[in-house]
Amino acid sequence: MLRGNRYRIYPNKEQKAHMEKHFGSCRFVYNKLLEIKSLMYKKFRISLSEFDLNNYLLVLK
Repeated sequence: MLRGNRYRIYPNKEQKAHMEKHFGSCRFVYNKLLEIKSLMYKKFRISLSEFDLNNYLLVLK
């Protein structure tokens, strides 16, 4: 059985800005890799694995 705990955090303005920047970066990377995966499937009928997407992530850096 899996259990989880929830904790409430109260970040200050600086921490909140840093978290928003970090989440924005994560959202950008997720959407970019999803776009690449969709394009490869539409054009070439190739389904990219998580390993392939991780390798492409190095190219994005």
